[in-house]
Amino acid sequence: LKAYMDFVRRRGFIAAHIWACPPLKGDDYILYCHPPDQKVPKDERLRKWYMSMLHDAEKEGIVTSVTNIYDEYLKNTEN
Repeated sequence: LKAYMDFVRRRGFIAAHIWACPPLKGDDYILYCHPPDQKVPKDERLRKWYMSMLHDAEKEGIVTSVTNIYDEYLKNTEN
């Protein structure tokens, strides 16, 4: 993940959006084949993994900041 983020940063991308929702059992949309006994992380564990990787990338200068949809777009809106 960090290597990919560094690659796209060097190509000029300035933002990335990550959807951290684990696949349902039987979904094979990234890699086409999984063993039947492969474990899939729960929502919270996957989210924590992504956040850990992103904060490491931030410390290494690959990512400039990490935020979420709520803080970025919804927190300070007046309705």
